[in-house]
Amino acid sequence: MSKFQVGDRVVVIGIPGENGKRGEVTDPERNDSWPVEIKFDNDEHLGLCTEDELEFEHIYDALSAKPDVQIFGDEESGKFVIDMSESQGIFLDAVKVDSRDDDVVNHPSHYTSHPSGIECIQVTEHMNFNLGNATKYVWRAGLKSNNPIQDLQKARWYIEREIQRLGGSV
Repeated sequence: MSKFQVGDRVVVIGIPGENGKRGEVTDPERNDSWPVEIKFDNDEHLGLCTEDELEFEHIYDALSAKPDVQIFGDEESGKFVIDMSESQGIFLDAVKVDSRDDDVVNHPSHYTSHPSGIECIQVTEHMNFNLGNATKYVWRAGLKSNNPIQDLQKARWYIEREIQRLGGSV
């Protein structure tokens, strides 16, 4: 069964020369070789893609945006909002961990020391693998080791990998 349904808005992400093309799913289970049929915007023809070559339009737009990130929180309730744009926010329950009681397996201090009280995984679990790892390495830069440059280089590696996955060049 396809993750897409008739009428879903999608963006091509895995076909060089076609990446960024937008359209609407017309048949999510066409055949085994090319299971998803799309009617492209401003185009008369239908396209055929695999699920791996497509992303939901709203997810693609969210990942492509250069967000102006702001964190708002309520210490009393433990609820925080990361506002990534004027129209979109991600609501999170904050995990409060006292660094003196560092739990190196479940809540290591290098992922829980952000002044907002939000734990890194609460943000990254809403991202794909590459973007989540890039965020993780930026988050912990200089906190897990005395070498923040290595963490930032690892973040760059995952960002470059994501750019390539989306069809860009680095």
